[in-house]
Amino acid sequence: DWSKKTAEEREELFTHHLEGDRKQGVRLEQAPAMRVRCLLLGPSHWRLLWTFHQSLLDAPSSGLVLTRVFEVYEALKSGQPVPARTVPSYREHLEWLSNEDHDRGRAFFSTALAGFTEPTPLPFELRNRSLQPTIAGRVKASLSAEQTEQLRAFAKERGVSLKAIAEFCWGLLLSRHCGELDVVFGTTWSGRESARLKGEPMVGFTTNTTPLRLTLTRGERVHEALVRMHSQLSTVREFMHTPLAQIHSNSSVPASQHLFNSVVATDHGTVARQLERKVPAVLSHSVRQRSLSGIPLLLSAHFEEDRMWVELAHADGTLTREQATRLLEQYLRLVMNAVENPEAEAATLRMLDEEIFGKLVTEQTERELVSGAPS
Repeated sequence: DWSKKTAEEREELFTHHLEGDRKQGVRLEQAPAMRVRCLLLGPSHWRLLWTFHQSLLDAPSSGLVLTRVFEVYEALKSGQPVPARTVPSYREHLEWLSNEDHDRGRAFFSTALAGFTEPTPLPFELRNRSLQPTIAGRVKASLSAEQTEQLRAFAKERGVSLKAIAEFCWGLLLSRHCGELDVVFGTTWSGRESARLKGEPMVGFTTNTTPLRLTLTRGERVHEALVRMHSQLSTVREFMHTPLAQIHSNSSVPASQHLFNSVVATDHGTVARQLERKVPAVLSHSVRQRSLSGIPLLLSAHFEEDRMWVELAHADGTLTREQATRLLEQYLRLVMNAVENPEAEAATLRMLDEEIFGKLVTEQTERELVSGAPS
């Protein structure tokens, strides 16, 4: 009961409790595999902290569960019968997965990763190389409504998906920071895109992460690279269920290292927005979703009706908040530069505004003139 605490005290207590909850983690060998804590903040104001192991539920599933909770709550509160719901069997899905032949998927990724021997370096220098599998910080930003509309129109005109644009620009950002034209990062698949599920509301963990390789070619235009990325994603999608551990073991990257240091996750709306659309009368306060990942960097791109939101989560020792903020700014600038300059060379697409770029060029020229001037 925190109802007698001030708003500042409650927020401080929650931050402290959340940090302790993260450190505690969830161990599958020790029940329970999830925890729920209800915090009373006022006469009719509660805060719910729901912690569960990521192998139990993915983001779409957690949204389905919360939607169901609010549906039942609303029915009980109004004295109405609880609506019946039938969902696909997760056990049957697991049985289907276990019977899948992943040989083609392993062969595909083995060919796709040929010649790749070490993970693409992280942007900036690490402050602490002993990474911990926790999310230490997050920064969030978005395109404006006008920019998002421009992005959608561009994707439709060029016949490429929003996912392809998001993935391409992240790969391009990694390339610019590490100085390599060949980079690999992870991309997530909800698993619900498969022909078997057809987007049905099954509760369970169906998400998988697979590697995605971006090889930039000198002279290739932005729109050409985007079409290539779109086609590549279509092919990778056929093998979305291939276990990542098997992909890694078939690659030339040592098992002691990550296959990739960053992952891009894309979807069309956060859990909070999905709930707001389905149960607006119940959800009067925000829903925040936080996940833990063993990958140092996780970029989440959410394509909502009027905005493209991006969030960068980083593990301990990877980035400062200022560096993370700068990365997001550069990323969104690359997205808009790709939209506005489709004929530009992809490998050299600018990730700064013209005004900032011009200022930096001027300063660099002045430094060169001074350093090169006779004494």
